[in-house]
Amino acid sequence: MIITLVAVAGTMMFTIANSPFTNAADVNRKTSNAFKLEVVMENIIADYKKNYKNNSDWYQFDNDIGVEGISVVQANVYGSYILKDKHFIKYVGSVETIDTSQNLSSVTIGAALKVTIADDDGNSLTTIFSRYK
Repeated sequence: MIITLVAVAGTMMFTIANSPFTNAADVNRKTSNAFKLEVVMENIIADYKKNYKNNSDWYQFDNDIGVEGISVVQANVYGSYILKDKHFIKYVGSVETIDTSQNLSSVTIGAALKVTIADDDGNSLTTIFSRYK
């Protein structure tokens, strides 16, 4: 009887004590992936500030960012990410709307390009790029 009670108690203790160890690895992986996504966004922002913020021809910037909805692996440019959203926006009052009057061949001063990137864990980051002088 004592052996059975010890076995049941041991099994319960193993189940309770084991979950923090297995969950800790998952938390570390998610944190690492979120940090990698932040680095990718910082690389995109740095490239924009260096090469595109005053340039009316954003074709290369658009090409560098990638195509919406597919996993982009550009280890030599920004990093690994999924481009969730990329379009010009404007605000009417306090409401954000897609600005269909803007296009990459003739971006006007004050135009805003909204870019959202994500990773496989569902983490996402959004930045708005604007053209100004």
